[in-house]
Amino acid sequence: MNKKILLIICLFLSFSNKVLASTFKGGDVINDMYIVKIDEFGNKEYKKAQFIINENNEYVYCIEPFVKVKNNVKYENYEDNFENVLGISKKLWQRINLISYYGYNYQDNYYDHTNSSWYYITQMLIWREIYSEGSFYFTDTLQGEINLNLYENEINEIYNLVDNHFTIPEFNIPEVYINETITLKDNLNVLYKYKTDNENITLNNNELIVKVLNEEQTFNLYKEMNNVNPIIFISNKSQNILKGYINIPVSASYKIIAKKPKGTITIKKYGESLVINDNKYYFKAKELEGVTYALYSSDNELIKELTTNEHGEITYENLELGTYFLKETKTKKGYIIDEVIHKIELIKNNNEKEVLAKLTLINNLKKGKLIIKKKDANNLNPIKDTIFEIIFNEKIIFEGITNEDGILEIDNLPLGTYIIKEKTPSQGYISIDDDYIIDIINDKEVKEIEIYNIPDTNIDLSLNFIYIKKKYLYLI
Repeated sequence: MNKKILLIICLFLSFSNKVLASTFKGGDVINDMYIVKIDEFGNKEYKKAQFIINENNEYVYCIEPFVKVKNNVKYENYEDNFENVLGISKKLWQRINLISYYGYNYQDNYYDHTNSSWYYITQMLIWREIYSEGSFYFTDTLQGEINLNLYENEINEIYNLVDNHFTIPEFNIPEVYINETITLKDNLNVLYKYKTDNENITLNNNELIVKVLNEEQTFNLYKEMNNVNPIIFISNKSQNILKGYINIPVSASYKIIAKKPKGTITIKKYGESLVINDNKYYFKAKELEGVTYALYSSDNELIKELTTNEHGEITYENLELGTYFLKETKTKKGYIIDEVIHKIELIKNNNEKEVLAKLTLINNLKKGKLIIKKKDANNLNPIKDTIFEIIFNEKIIFEGITNEDGILEIDNLPLGTYIIKEKTPSQGYISIDDDYIIDIINDKEVKEIEIYNIPDTNIDLSLNFIYIKKKYLYLI
């Protein structure tokens, strides 16, 4: 490198210079570390590795590998426009600066470059970058053989850090919902070098813990080098010197698109079903198909109307969280419509991705009541202890006996046609063979029937019997 030409270029291109007398000298020798420098003409210089320090015992780096360092020489000091001062490209200056940063004294979670050998490894790499015409090697001994394996791992480690300085973390962002906290792992293992000012983000080594609060959430990461007030010392009488390095910040921005939690309302509908067993009847619930419900929003806007399937089920899906109202608009024939308007709240708890609301509802059958009044045909007095059978769909569903007032009440009878049959007359009365048919067609309908029996007098009244029976049968 032509030192005079470099100096002239530097003086023309840089303006923030100061002329000061500075002292740079050899510091501690680094044990068992040897190098050889070979210039473009093949001239060799063997050396022991040694620190170069200033008057404050601060280490510095030599920029010109084949120029001697002299003490008490006046230097031009430059604190900016470094690439212009050195007459090199901005890209090359940046690389030298990063080598200086990641070389000697660099420390992080995975790397420790505080051993003194790292100083001279860093120095050698700076020479290799800035003086490409020459060659710089480590040797086994002073004036010994070149050993390309010496410090190979350390050199590669610095170069790897330099080459990845601008590498930003890479995340696989999963499906995420608002108000969910997720953990993102950096695929490139560089996150530990970064910081953030976002209060909703926690950095934990190579993991990022994010509290997602909005549908679209952006966060920034950055890393900074510790600025060590870099100075370039230029002299035409001594070695040019580099002290410190400048900050080359790196930042990255990321966006998370979050989903709103959705809600689902599921309705399971049952209906009463008549069961006849052993001359008795009762009701049990069965899945009820064909019942229609309308779902309304909190402002009474119809969302959708659905009808229960064969399993008595309806599902409203993909609903926004909030308040809804469910109204039965149509039920199956024979059933009482549910007039209750059901309020449903879809509210998120914890980290639920979907809010589920389940309702189990039942429809009762429409039912009526049958009252049988048993009376004496002669004096109209009530007759107790007459046994009746009630037949529905050709099956006996009830058997009962009149009370002291001659009354038998059968409640909760589903709508339909019933046959009343006198099974056993009261003592002293003639049995009636005819059946009586009653239709219950409305909910809560009460049907009364009066049946008259003739006293048994042991007189053959067969000719008049039918007439009398028919004469004294009243259906109210």
